[in-house]
Amino acid sequence: MSDWPSSYSVGLTPELTVVLPLIRDPATGFAFYSFNMMGKAAWCEKTAQELAARLTLGDPPEVFVTAEAKAIALTQELARNMRHDRYVILRKSRKSYMRDPVSFRGGSITSGEQEYWVEQADLDYLGGKRVALVDDVVSTGGTAKTFLKVAGLAQCRLEVFCCVLTEGTRWTEFEGLPVISLNHIPLPGVIGTTGHR
Repeated sequence: MSDWPSSYSVGLTPELTVVLPLIRDPATGFAFYSFNMMGKAAWCEKTAQELAARLTLGDPPEVFVTAEAKAIALTQELARNMRHDRYVILRKSRKSYMRDPVSFRGGSITSGEQEYWVEQADLDYLGGKRVALVDDVVSTGGTAKTFLKVAGLAQCRLEVFCCVLTEGTRWTEFEGLPVISLNHIPLPGVIGTTGHR
């Protein structure tokens, strides 16, 4: 049996606290608290306002980059808050409408290793700009490493990783870049064999 509670309460902003269910993969026993912003307009709006306020304390980023799909709505709200007319999304499959797409491999704790696609025009747009990388959660750093590959392709200036929550590790920096987050949640890991981690 696990001594991890079946849900975890976390404040996203001073006015917004959410309850996250504990999810366990029956095949591996790996468990995590599920944070899913998709379809939750109020979560995205309020957390974007909070993150935007922190991003404008120094030199604000000129463009946001995110990966499909959970942080797209958050990135849209961030772009709107900071009056950006464009942001870049890394796609998880090649779409027929893409022109001159570039592919590379990356991964995350939720998606595993996979191929990502980005249009050459988006890479050109990023070139030389101050870029903020956006995700809902920074956990093992898999998605963050994927973002670093894009920065190498685009020759942009990475300024910050921006997320709502850190998970497992209280990231304050990753690969030398600052991590801005609103709060932290634990990562139970494999339940029944290793306990807390």
